[in-house]
Amino acid sequence: MAIHLEDWIKIDLKPLYGPYGLISAVLGVSILWFASGMMKPHAAVVAPKVVAPPLFKVQVTTLKASPLFQEVISRGSVVAGKTVPLYAQTAGEVVKIAIPKGSNVKKGDALIILRDNDTSRKFEEAKTRLKQREIEYKASQELAHKSFNSKITLAQNKTNLDAALSAFASAQHALNMLTIKAPFNGTFNASDLEEGSFVGSVLMLGNPIGTMIDLSFIKVVLQIPEKDVFSVQIGQDVNLSSPFSPLHQTGKVAYISKSADPKLRTYKVEILAPNDNLAFYEGMTIQAKIPVQKIMAHLINFSSLCLDENGIVGVKTVDADSNVVFTPVSVIKTESGKVWVSGLPDTAHLITLGSDFVIQGQKVEISPKPS
Repeated sequence: MAIHLEDWIKIDLKPLYGPYGLISAVLGVSILWFASGMMKPHAAVVAPKVVAPPLFKVQVTTLKASPLFQEVISRGSVVAGKTVPLYAQTAGEVVKIAIPKGSNVKKGDALIILRDNDTSRKFEEAKTRLKQREIEYKASQELAHKSFNSKITLAQNKTNLDAALSAFASAQHALNMLTIKAPFNGTFNASDLEEGSFVGSVLMLGNPIGTMIDLSFIKVVLQIPEKDVFSVQIGQDVNLSSPFSPLHQTGKVAYISKSADPKLRTYKVEILAPNDNLAFYEGMTIQAKIPVQKIMAHLINFSSLCLDENGIVGVKTVDADSNVVFTPVSVIKTESGKVWVSGLPDTAHLITLGSDFVIQGQKVEISPKPS
């Protein structure tokens, strides 16, 4: 309460005389002054404002899942659809290489021609004898018709003619064996013989003197790991390509071995494919892709992949509330510098910029993706 001057004047000062009275008066005035300040109204206390930090901005793109086939991928080599070694069945001197090696030939074309004087002589003798027996038999037929000859002579001449025919056929076969011919349409692939060389020893007769291959269709031999072989079935389509050229072809699984390689623990798989233009050569390296399972996947950039604290591969997306979500994914295959992954929902909002600076559960601000 405030003390006015007139009230102070009216105060009886007599009790204040003496040392104790003066001290009491000073204390009293101090208390009154302090109390007067306490009685004044106080200003209202305003709490400081709390300002929330701005949300981190990220760029997001919306992805839709697409159907994709999981593939068993393996490399193998081309084998000709048919390979036949050529053997000389008789001795003789090589007088002509009728077709240069590497040439395409038709069935029955002469490849290598041999010469053997003894075989040729025996053929000429058999040919002459056959003519003689034919004349004798014809004459005996005419005489028998006029009853000037007996039926016994006619029968004997018929026997002689048959024997001459047989000997001629044998001699002709021996002569034909001096010409080595193509057993089918294909390529006369190899021969180490030269004109003037001699084929005559037993050892030489038992070894091939050339090779015929048929490349109108090819066989690709693969080695499939144990973990993948049960996904492969006979008759499945296979995409074949050359890693060193733009060649592509489609084949089918024709054979799956039931016995594994004891060292590699892989299984032999053979693919058959047409090769109408003879574009594929024997021995070429081929990459085979065998589609085994249809799945839904997303195509993303490699840079979108990241690891969580446990080392699991995944990507960061945002949910409907703009919260960061880490989703583990499985890498299916690469394509044109990007990667196909599975494990995301059909529609995913992938963080494409800023994912390295946000964590699981963090709320973010989505900024428009630049055009």
